[in-house]
Amino acid sequence: MSKNILEASLEGAEHIVLLGHIHPDGDCIGTTLGLLNYLRENYPQIEAELFLDHPAAKFSYMNDFEKIHTEIVPEKQFDLCITLDASDKERLGGYAVYFDSAAKTLCIDHHRTNTGFAEQITSFRTQAPAAKCYTRFLMRQRSAGRRQSVSIPELCMTQVYLSTIQRPGKRWKDSHCMRHIRAD
Repeated sequence: MSKNILEASLEGAEHIVLLGHIHPDGDCIGTTLGLLNYLRENYPQIEAELFLDHPAAKFSYMNDFEKIHTEIVPEKQFDLCITLDASDKERLGGYAVYFDSAAKTLCIDHHRTNTGFAEQITSFRTQAPAAKCYTRFLMRQRSAGRRQSVSIPELCMTQVYLSTIQRPGKRWKDSHCMRHIRAD
């Protein structure tokens, strides 16, 4: 494929929705906010909205936290639905209505149990956090296809890094990998 998977999925999309799993943890919140910032920086012509299941206030320090929508509006339609850190459609909860009605779907995930529920899927199937896998995904997108000049904004990488240190129940030996990735 001459284009990377993200660019191919975004082609022709004007209005997209980002979704994470129900009861989102820091890994899910940071990863989805990171992608929201990445899209705003690199694809300003696309309107992107983020819906999450009432994220905890303790994550409100993350940039653009206030832009997270929590109320489901079933009549909303999107050209593309991108799910992050969700291994199956059921993990989207009531927000699955956006997945079902989207013209195209893309899943970026790290769970070994991923069911392959989206049209396009990038699954790392590892115990590494979503943020680490998402960073690998962005680096691959950056070096693939015709958009080699795509930037990974510092704000995006900050969100992703913050999500790695917020992952519950994990001693964080993997967060060191993030410091080696240079944001533009």
